[in-house]
Amino acid sequence: MIERHVIRTSDRLAFKRCRRAWNWSSYQRENLRPIVVPKPLHFGIAWHEGMATYYDPSFWHLSRKEATEMAVARFLATTLEQKQHYLDIEADLPYDLEVEFNERVTLGVAMMRHYGKWAPTVDRFTPIRIEQEFEVPIMYQGKQLMCVCHGWPVFYRGRLDGIVQDEFGYYWILEHKTAAKLGSTNHLVLDEQCGSYACALKSLGMSVKGIIYNEAVKEVPRVPTKLVSRRQGRLFSVNKSQRTTFDVYLSALIEEGENPQLYEDILNFYREQGNPFFRRTQIYRNAHELEALGEQIALEALDILDPNLRIYPNPNWLSCGWCSYREPCIMMNEGSDYEFVLKELFTVNKEPDHADPNGGRTADGSKAVSL
Repeated sequence: MIERHVIRTSDRLAFKRCRRAWNWSSYQRENLRPIVVPKPLHFGIAWHEGMATYYDPSFWHLSRKEATEMAVARFLATTLEQKQHYLDIEADLPYDLEVEFNERVTLGVAMMRHYGKWAPTVDRFTPIRIEQEFEVPIMYQGKQLMCVCHGWPVFYRGRLDGIVQDEFGYYWILEHKTAAKLGSTNHLVLDEQCGSYACALKSLGMSVKGIIYNEAVKEVPRVPTKLVSRRQGRLFSVNKSQRTTFDVYLSALIEEGENPQLYEDILNFYREQGNPFFRRTQIYRNAHELEALGEQIALEALDILDPNLRIYPNPNWLSCGWCSYREPCIMMNEGSDYEFVLKELFTVNKEPDHADPNGGRTADGSKAVSL
């Protein structure tokens, strides 16, 4: 067996966010996880499973309607697996969680079918890989980085949602995201996770242009509101704050036998607005960026693996509010028995972040990605 260190993006980000929380959570340190009951539905995971089916290269020859229904089926299967996992632990699903589960499943199915109508209008690429795992050696000053305390080689591991090839023959990383609403895209150019994926693929000999962010709002368009009585000959509201789309609005008019000319202004508004429930953003990554990011990853790895690393907290209102280690951290600051809380509320992660060093990898331990 080849002894080695493996670093993921999540480890890098946690390290830079707060060394104390990272020290408790990282598999390279105390490797503690909070003892919590899993949710009956992890929406993002189920959505990713559906997207993986929709963009599976082996299904790309199918009609997009067929692919959509296969994606819906995979989404549903994943939600049921998650629910069963919850029941295996808790034995019962409280009424409020059952209602929430059913509502979110219904929402996910509707989103997936809505996506299946929208995606063909913007997909100008061919899927090459889905759920692609990689593991590459971290290089520093032209050589394989070796752990400063044990002399072991250091690798960078990740899993990307997809690799696609555009109409001009260029490769892109495809990244799926769900959100309550679509905000600014300014942060995407600084996204270290996908940037590091592009850097890793480059080291494997695959040149990618950048990342295509495929975002979906956890919402579906609504049928336009019917008025209590006709107003200026119209049966439907022409309020432009309604969360809908051109297609949904027009379909409602046709179904009710309404004259679309009476709704010309609002129909033009929704046509020009486009679909506000999905967004595609392309972020280019040039060679200089990737080279700089590769060096940054190496420098961070040197700090992470430093046997004389200094551990201290980095309190701030944004990250501390949702941190799983907030309670023992505060107790440690107060001089209280934080170790008791760690023992009672946390457990050592049963699944180490190491994979079989030789499982499906090349002689140097890296995961090969071929096209």
